[in-house]
Amino acid sequence: MGFTKSPQVASSQTAVHKNLEKVVARYLQNEFQNSIPKHAHDAFNIAQKFIQERNSKIILDSGCGTAESTHYLARQHPDYVVIGLDKSSERLGRCAYESSPNLLLLHADCIQFWQLAQLHHWRLQQHYLFYPNPWPKPGHLQRRWHAHPVFPSM
Repeated sequence: MGFTKSPQVASSQTAVHKNLEKVVARYLQNEFQNSIPKHAHDAFNIAQKFIQERNSKIILDSGCGTAESTHYLARQHPDYVVIGLDKSSERLGRCAYESSPNLLLLHADCIQFWQLAQLHHWRLQQHYLFYPNPWPKPGHLQRRWHAHPVFPSM
């Protein structure tokens, strides 16, 4: 299987953001406090049950979109549970692949899911973030994963 070609990501930022170190240092000094809604707990509980039923190690594919990468990972790692997360049910609905017994796709917000995984002491075997930077403007720094307060939980 070959991956579909994604559009080229363009940005006016050509180097490390000048405020990245300051932003990350602030996050390391303060605990990220974010309320987690019931639907996030519900999605996480589905994942917990799926993992417990299979008694397997976990691979997470965050921001999986149409789940092409998730299906590829599930085929490459049949002895692992592979969970694909995306906040867009529309993108997940475009998944054109046959399901696998070790594969779970969840409509979930990665931020809340990662927080719950940390609270429940999940140990991931691997964690993938294939999705390109959806916030290419320098002013969007804190919307990017590496500059978001949830980054230490990830």
